Amino acid sequence: MVLILRVDLSTSQLAYAVFTGIANMLDPVCHRVGFVLLTSDALQRLRTGF
Repeated sequence: MVLILRVDLSTSQLAYAVFTGIANMLDPVCHRVGFVLLTSDALQRLRTGF
């Protein structure tokens, strides 16, 4: 995709490394938020109502 769009390779590699790091740091937070949403009693009716 990078080669097709003619993007600078070094910039794309830097962006890949930066966003991979950000994703790894945010993964536990996103996991915790998802777990809370899936186990919330207040949202149980919303998930099972359909």
